[in-house]
Amino acid sequence: MLGALLKTINAQNKPVTENPLAPIQTTACRTELLTITQTWPRTVFGYTELNLKKKPMKMAARMLVENTDTTFMQQLQQLRGFIPAYIRKVESRPAIGFGLGFNIDELTPVVNRIFTEFTQKDYQCQFLAEMKQGLIGSNPVLALGMMTGMAAGVQGISAAVLDVDVSMNFEQKGAAPDIRSLDAIITISAKEPQRLLLMAANFQQGMPPIQLPDDGTPIDFPIPLPTSDFGSVKLALKGNHIVAYIGNKAEQLAQAMANDPLAATGIFALNIDFGKYMKLVNDFVQTVDTTDGTLSEQDKIILEGMEKMDMQLVESFDITPQGIVLDATITMH
Repeated sequence: MLGALLKTINAQNKPVTENPLAPIQTTACRTELLTITQTWPRTVFGYTELNLKKKPMKMAARMLVENTDTTFMQQLQQLRGFIPAYIRKVESRPAIGFGLGFNIDELTPVVNRIFTEFTQKDYQCQFLAEMKQGLIGSNPVLALGMMTGMAAGVQGISAAVLDVDVSMNFEQKGAAPDIRSLDAIITISAKEPQRLLLMAANFQQGMPPIQLPDDGTPIDFPIPLPTSDFGSVKLALKGNHIVAYIGNKAEQLAQAMANDPLAATGIFALNIDFGKYMKLVNDFVQTVDTTDGTLSEQDKIILEGMEKMDMQLVESFDITPQGIVLDATITMH
């Protein structure tokens, strides 16, 4: 009996030697997975511009995840949406801004075509066959169609904080940030922007539909602000864009949006003025308790030095006929 007990203990303590990748290391899986991966033959990275000799110094780099399936890439490109020019340009220099371009009307058709192509194939690889049956059972296209139907016509959303002067006041428990000035803009771009306003009213009981003048004249948007010194947030219809903004710089950008056509300009873009951004970070960190209650002098010097950096970072993610592209440009003035 003791021998049987020892054998049981040894079996429990014996390290697991099973290969977790064994299910996909069959001949069928190797063949079918290789067929899929062959359409993504390589990832390429390199500089597209490099100037460090004179100001403004500039470094631009690109990473391309290549795909050779022309039909597949054409389908994915239909998902590209609208990103405003001020997000994509270095000259705009927001403290931080981002744009998400997405053709919501094409999302369900594109996913449905990819879903159909995948589920119509007869896979011998057990891993792929089980994935196929799981997708058929869950039918994600149906749920996706219901969700995207509510946002029909949307082509992109963007936002930017152009300038802000704020003190976080974290040293006082429960104190709200002291925002002394703010220059910011939010944009929703759509084929029928007025329709979105009507839908928003339907979701909020008792809220009357917001009527925006077709000529672009702004109205006051009744949302609470930290202080009345800011004036009011303005809401306007600029062409195919609903724009909410506050501040002089944001007003100029909003005016320019009226002439910005609703075109497919990308998937995602990020624009950061490193000095302005680090000033916000520095203001935050300086008021947050550290382990011993204060920042070291060395840390303060580093943060203050980063705050003085006159550098702009613009990044983007896009879908091209050649594959998926990530671009990054750093400009040092």
